[in-house]
Amino acid sequence: MENKILIEIYVPIVEKRYDLFVPINKKLGAVRDLMIKNINEEAGFEYLKKDFYTIYNEENGIPYSLDEIILHQNIRNGHRLIMI
Repeated sequence: MENKILIEIYVPIVEKRYDLFVPINKKLGAVRDLMIKNINEEAGFEYLKKDFYTIYNEENGIPYSLDEIILHQNIRNGHRLIMI
């Protein structure tokens, strides 16, 4: 599990928190797209559109780059993120 970290992503529009084990070499945009796909599958229709959401640090509100891999963005095990 050393190439994966556990992160928590809060999605205010659905009022849910998700715990995810994600590979550190995965782009954050791919994680966002997976989250949106799962939320849309739960809803049974296209509830969220991927082009409208980005991911921020929940503590300080700083946005993360969706084009960079997780390892290069100082996201560590236990980080809490928010997708808005």
